[in-house]
Amino acid sequence: MSQTIRVSLPGYNALTDSNIDHYALYADSDNILIKEFARGTTTLDNNETATIAHNLGYSPHCFAYGETATAGRFQIIVGFNIYGGVWRMYVDGTNLKITNNTGNNDKEARYFIFYDNID
Repeated sequence: MSQTIRVSLPGYNALTDSNIDHYALYADSDNILIKEFARGTTTLDNNETATIAHNLGYSPHCFAYGETATAGRFQIIVGFNIYGGVWRMYVDGTNLKITNNTGNNDKEARYFIFYDNID
């Protein structure tokens, strides 16, 4: 038997449980473990940019979502969208910046910053 590492969630036995959803870490196969640094929301007016400081010293992996014209619905934000996306984001070694170019005020952006280095 090869060596492995398993860390089960409370109430589960790492030696016998076969459900991968019951683990915080399961290294028997190709599973990705992404550690979250921060998450949050911000409300932006049209042409406004929010600056979220992370100060990690490198460009971390991030996800950001912007509210669409339909209240309560969100689309993923990318730095460049060939289809003319109206939300923009940029991350560097210090900050995550999210810009609302939707033409609408009071739109919500949600973001997730991870420890993974994308440099």
